Amino acid sequence: MRSSKKSTFCIFVSILLLLLGTILANYVYSQKNKNVSRKYLQEHQSKKDKNKIHGKNIKNPARSFTLTGPINGGKSLKHLGYMPGFYDVHLTGKNTQFLSSNGLSNSKDEYGRLLNNTDPINLEDGTKIEFTPAKFAKLKRQGQSYVVTNPGNYLPDIQIPAGEYQVTYQGNLISQEVSASAKAGSVLSLSVTTYEGTVIPKSTQEDNFNVTLYEAQGKDSGNDKGLLSVQKNRLVTVSMMNVVDKNVAILLTPITKSSNNK
Repeated sequence: MRSSKKSTFCIFVSILLLLLGTILANYVYSQKNKNVSRKYLQEHQSKKDKNKIHGKNIKNPARSFTLTGPINGGKSLKHLGYMPGFYDVHLTGKNTQFLSSNGLSNSKDEYGRLLNNTDPINLEDGTKIEFTPAKFAKLKRQGQSYVVTNPGNYLPDIQIPAGEYQVTYQGNLISQEVSASAKAGSVLSLSVTTYEGTVIPKSTQEDNFNVTLYEAQGKDSGNDKGLLSVQKNRLVTVSMMNVVDKNVAILLTPITKSSNNK
């Protein structure tokens, strides 16, 4: 009897240790992936000043690959044999729920998407997604404004200087309607985030870490402008949800002392 209880206890302890070991391993893998991407970004930013580069250059670990649906079961990036890192993402075929949180669609590529080893992957039939290492290309200018045409992550001082910006948009958005049968309207949003994509909570109204732009009908007249504080060592994460017009773009216009005095 005692031997049976002892065996049961040993089995229970073994299962518990195995479970804890699995959780710890997944956590370590997750943190390692984030740190690799963070180091890449810091090194990438330091290239502006050659005197600040020390030691071996750390490259984005991302490697090009393609996913074709259907993919089911939520297997991780690591399990499928692909590398973590920052990717530019192109979708062909049907739109997908996978990676759609920032507005990836067959009409809008996503730039600078962070993938971690532990990210689960599912993909619908008839959908194809191409991943290539993020280029972090400089933003185009329209007068004094920086133009953001696609959702994704953008780097301060590499793609856009750190500073204060007036945020507006151009193009046609689907208006928000208040009814049970109404389709979702277009929403443009910008957030200052950590390297891992975590939104920085606003401590005061003056922080200007989040901006949401949209059109609406009725009493809610929507929001067509806002202020954003772009900071060094942070990402600017852009979301473009339910955007049909390919000409929709976000404009970030630097706020100067002279404009403040107007």
